[in-house]
Amino acid sequence: MTAREAVPETARKLKLYHSTLEAAGHDEAALSFCREWSMVQKMIYVGESDEQAMTDVDEPLNYLARQSAKSFGGTAEGAGFKNSIVGVSAVDREGFLNKAMIVGGPDTVAESIAEYQAAGVDHMTLVFIYGQLNPALAAASLRRFIDEVMPRFSGPVGGHQGPPSG
Repeated sequence: MTAREAVPETARKLKLYHSTLEAAGHDEAALSFCREWSMVQKMIYVGESDEQAMTDVDEPLNYLARQSAKSFGGTAEGAGFKNSIVGVSAVDREGFLNKAMIVGGPDTVAESIAEYQAAGVDHMTLVFIYGQLNPALAAASLRRFIDEVMPRFSGPVGGHQGPPSG
């Protein structure tokens, strides 16, 4: 669905998507399928603390900003037609952290995910390796996510349910 939006805009878009699906007259099976496959994607980093996390992602964000400047003129606006894809670039560090990433210690990361969940997001795709993030840091972040963040969210991972028939 979306990758580079903060919680309020994600909630607005999700609500609009659901109401538009319903207004289009789809049957319940199609509505359920489309809701089930709605998701948000975020780049993520789980540090030992909020402060350490920001220190750890500093250089990878600098790298992404340099690449954005080369590819898109440095801003989402500079991307022209690509703006709808890019949304926000790492050149706008605060905007990028707010819209494209979840960064912090385990408590902060869990709180951020819970905010998306409360906004109606049931599925997230999380990207743990990006920019020039040191592989050892990425592995440690993933381990902290598995050990300290995932257990806070209950419920089994559902099996794949195919597209609606008909």
